[in-house]
Amino acid sequence: MLETFLSAPIPQERLRAELDRAIAKLVARTDRAAEGLAPTQLFWRPPTGGWSVAEVFEHLVLANESYLVRVRALLSAAAPPAAPPGRWRASLAGGLLVRSFASRRRFPVPRLYRPGPAPRAHVLAAFAGTLRELARLMESAAPLDWRRVRTTSPVARIVRINLGDCFVIVVRHAERHFRQIERLRVAWQAARLSGTSAGT
Repeated sequence: MLETFLSAPIPQERLRAELDRAIAKLVARTDRAAEGLAPTQLFWRPPTGGWSVAEVFEHLVLANESYLVRVRALLSAAAPPAAPPGRWRASLAGGLLVRSFASRRRFPVPRLYRPGPAPRAHVLAAFAGTLRELARLMESAAPLDWRRVRTTSPVARIVRINLGDCFVIVVRHAERHFRQIERLRVAWQAARLSGTSAGT
């Protein structure tokens, strides 16, 4: 579990291997969702309010892209390492953010991550594309020390995080929202069985 990596330094290569496995699982789940969700289910919003599945994926694309931009910039500017990477540890801000993803509590969504009036076309494929790029960037970043390469949060420039934080945040944030998507699928099925505005 990635949470165990937040309390003590761990080998960077171990973190990368764990993230690679998590990304592969997320891509597979996205592919299955693309095959298994009818348009009615994809765009259905619960009667109590909240996003549709498509809007959740749009939110994830927006959030992922904000981190990918930073990672690309870090990789283009990073100097060759003087020594092989050692052990990685989350920054204070990065660790707190990742821990918050395990909670079912709802948090305010930053403006830049709010879905627009309509999700983009092929939003699930776009999301899977951001994950595949993340995996490629992790491979390119393997020689760097992820703990020492630092940037700022896309949401607040005053918040400092490291390169490894960026990778972990994207993965754990996506996993949090897949739990939301599963709840939406259950709610849609319940609404359909009860005949309350779930479409066909």
